[in-house]
Amino acid sequence: IQLYNLKQDIGETKNIAATHPNVVKRIAPLFKEAHTPSERFPLFAKKR
Repeated sequence: IQLYNLKQDIGETKNIAATHPNVVKRIAPLFKEAHTPSERFPLFAKKR
């Protein structure tokens, strides 16, 4: 998960996820629940 402060970093150049693990922990389950699998846009690379 990548996390950005859009008020200070509109270009999304500094990922602050590592310095905000509590936010990542809180939103990770939401992302997983909201994800819809798609062959056109895979979330993870296929194993070879």
